[in-house]
Amino acid sequence: MGKGAVDLPDFARYFNTVKWFMMIGTNSGYDLSGQTVMPQEEFSDLFRAVAEGVYAETGVYISAVAHASRALYRAEWGCPAGGEFSYTVTGCCNPLYTSVDDYLSALEQVVRRMKARLRQTALYVEVVPAHCDYYNYEEA
Repeated sequence: MGKGAVDLPDFARYFNTVKWFMMIGTNSGYDLSGQTVMPQEEFSDLFRAVAEGVYAETGVYISAVAHASRALYRAEWGCPAGGEFSYTVTGCCNPLYTSVDDYLSALEQVVRRMKARLRQTALYVEVVPAHCDYYNYEEA
């Protein structure tokens, strides 16, 4: 391996959790010539309500950060000029509060419910290994 390269098996031991990314549109269908922008607060409130519902059932809360974005794909597939209004949502399982398996199960429920609530036919979710260190306000 080259200088600075890490042996993957050794590096893999560093991972203690997962992080995830979801790209989800806010307008249903593929004819988006008249698409509208869902305000950030409305999207955030919807996500939080869905996450609260899953928490009530599972005891696992899916925290996230949401950014307004544009999905870019081929115009022949229905992508409007300038891209499809969407949100990129990210999060990370804090292993101090829940197991990765329980977290992923709750995450799947949140994703499926968001997909249904926003009437999406498809969305994109990526889950990758990560390392999480949690620093709370009590630490110096």
